[in-house]
Amino acid sequence: MNEFYQAFIATAKEAAAKNGIRWNPPCDADGKIVKSERWNLREMRGLPPQPAVWISELCYHRPSTVALNALRADKGAAPVEQAIMPADWRDFYLAATVHELLIKKNKPSHAVNTVGTPLRLLAACANDLRPWEIMPDTVTEAYNAALRSGASGKAAISFAFLIRRVIDTHHLADRCPLERFCIAYADENAKAGQRLVEERKAWLNNHGNLGNLRENLHDRKRESRLPEERAFWELVRIVFTEAPKTFADAIRFAQVKLAIVTGFRVGENVVVPADWERWREYVDAKGRPAGERGGVSRSLMIRHFAEKQAADEGVEGIVLYETAQHVPPMFEDLIQKTLGHVTRITRPLRERLKRQMETGRFLPEYDPGEFVHAGELYPRVAGSAWVAREPIPQMLLEQYRQSYDPQALKAIRDHQREHAERSGRDAKTIRYYWQNLVTHGRTKRYLTPYDKHGNRIVGPIPWDNFYLCVREVEEVIRERMPTKHPDLAPYTLADGTKLYPYDLLFLLPNNCNADFKGDDVIAVDDYFSVGRAQTWDLMNMLGPRPFSLFARYGETEEDRKCSMTPHSIRHLQNAELFRLGVADTIITKRFNRRSVAQSYQYDHRSLAEDLNAIDLPPVALEKLGPRAQETYRMIAADKVSGPIVDEFRRVQRELGDDAAFEYLDAEADGLHATPYGFCLSSFTIDPCPKHLECFAGCRHLTRTDIPEEQRTLERLRDQMVRIIAKIEAAPTDTVGRKNQLRHAKERLENIETALNARPGTQPFAEGPDLSKPAEDKLGNTVLDTRKQIRRASYD
Repeated sequence: MNEFYQAFIATAKEAAAKNGIRWNPPCDADGKIVKSERWNLREMRGLPPQPAVWISELCYHRPSTVALNALRADKGAAPVEQAIMPADWRDFYLAATVHELLIKKNKPSHAVNTVGTPLRLLAACANDLRPWEIMPDTVTEAYNAALRSGASGKAAISFAFLIRRVIDTHHLADRCPLERFCIAYADENAKAGQRLVEERKAWLNNHGNLGNLRENLHDRKRESRLPEERAFWELVRIVFTEAPKTFADAIRFAQVKLAIVTGFRVGENVVVPADWERWREYVDAKGRPAGERGGVSRSLMIRHFAEKQAADEGVEGIVLYETAQHVPPMFEDLIQKTLGHVTRITRPLRERLKRQMETGRFLPEYDPGEFVHAGELYPRVAGSAWVAREPIPQMLLEQYRQSYDPQALKAIRDHQREHAERSGRDAKTIRYYWQNLVTHGRTKRYLTPYDKHGNRIVGPIPWDNFYLCVREVEEVIRERMPTKHPDLAPYTLADGTKLYPYDLLFLLPNNCNADFKGDDVIAVDDYFSVGRAQTWDLMNMLGPRPFSLFARYGETEEDRKCSMTPHSIRHLQNAELFRLGVADTIITKRFNRRSVAQSYQYDHRSLAEDLNAIDLPPVALEKLGPRAQETYRMIAADKVSGPIVDEFRRVQRELGDDAAFEYLDAEADGLHATPYGFCLSSFTIDPCPKHLECFAGCRHLTRTDIPEEQRTLERLRDQMVRIIAKIEAAPTDTVGRKNQLRHAKERLENIETALNARPGTQPFAEGPDLSKPAEDKLGNTVLDTRKQIRRASYD
């Protein structure tokens, strides 16, 4: 064991002990950790424990092992048996997780997926080698197994990240560096996987490479990060015109509206507090409302908690950083109505959560020892409002689904109670729900049936008329229904105060499908299981899922196939603000960013919009004509080059703006259109010595997206190919054949370079300046001295 690996493990164990985490938790022979000893990574990171991210097993990663065995089968090697990892690898796995969470302060999902999963694959490939003894062949085999895992290339990228950022960075292996051995085999499967890796890397890192160049004036930078047009407008139609079919959808519609107006990150969206409304008053120097003086008297702000802030890391982990975002006046009514409606319909859920938090019980409305009719407990535990034999009238269902107002739900509940008392409860439904939980006959279950006096029922159970002990029901919920536990864990704010789930705006019933039945609704006023809105829920509702908002509310078949990511809405709003000329400092402030540079990663303006956004100095507007103004915008954006540009910048530098703009106004005719692109060079006095031979490699040629230009170059290429063929067919001793062939091939190579250049780029940016007359191309030998003196005398 080398000293670096030893220190890595020791540091992790010390951090785990400091945070009360049991090292090397007990597990069975298959590597399954005892349930009570699992690591909840969200809790370790200082986040609310739900939704949990667990380390629940210390075995090889099963899907990766399948890919590894397929690879070994192709090589004729023995397969790896699914088993618990050796002790040293278990230590390494736990230590890497602790480093990511408690030392590097990364997210739980990153620790599990980007580090933990590839590490378990490496352990499976190591055979009898210990972590610090791994060989280059081990790394290569594991990398190729990762290439076969999944269809996106992410597994292989994550594996290379593990080698580079964990093993090599900390010198944990004796043979570091090992990342250079993350290479694909020569077989087709490996090559296909490597192509996926390269494509994904290009997509992730395309901020400045050639693959991100725009082909015409209207192409946008990194447009793949914007929502697809059809998907965005269909989503707008859905949330603003469709009636939500479920209570949860009513909450999701409001979340989408909020995202469109504010551009919040999805993690910021789901933790908007119920106490969100803030107003700022504006007065003049005399204390009178600013509106009386032509200004704005008051403005609405949304209180929320910003992510990715310098102050969002507390002593115990991640904390919420409180801030506020101004709402444009045109959206104030929309925000007040939308969020006010959500506040109203979630009030029963909020009140129930608060009582549960205060009492520590699931059903605080009853005494623990109380015996309650199973039909009365049914809507509280199962969530369904339909308890009577009489179905819920369609009219009441439609009225409720128009607004999900608590008063409309009360009408449904009153109807069901009245009919349950008059004609009895729905014994079939009650039996279906409770029969697997209640002891009956010789079948021992978790709940004991009682009569209304608290006497145990012996013999057949009257399913429409039996009682349960509240204490026993709560115990069954605690032990047998973990996915239905209400969210009670609080957040910590940056000032140390607690924010409880009942303080949040977006609350949802947990794990209840009554809304989807069409003839039933969730009894949100009584249902015990209430949870916070989750980021994964909103992402699933907009993603390519069979139950997404698009799939369930889409107007046409094409609309139902749409999908998008919630974060793309943030990109869209950011780009729109840039497009409308809003200052980058204001945009940065609005989106809670730390630097202006971060905002430009969300800038998706087209080249035409970039040029339009350039503000011309007053002197330029005064002195330049329309053509010259267009030329100046292109010069300011570094979109063109040539003698005019060089001279303009020299005059501006030496003589000032006035002289430079006068020069540009006189020379702006130098923006020439040629059959091969455009050229910015002044030929008012001297004609171009290479006129219409820009394809010979002139640095001033700039391609455009005009189709005729492409066709001209293609015809020229075909003509040059025929000329070369004719020269090559001539006898080898023909006078000048060699020079003619060399010259023709150079021309063909330049033409092909021009053809392959993207619109808006210079094919020969490093090429010669062919616009200069021959006598301008002075050498620096003694023979050139007289030419230089003669030229200087004319100047």
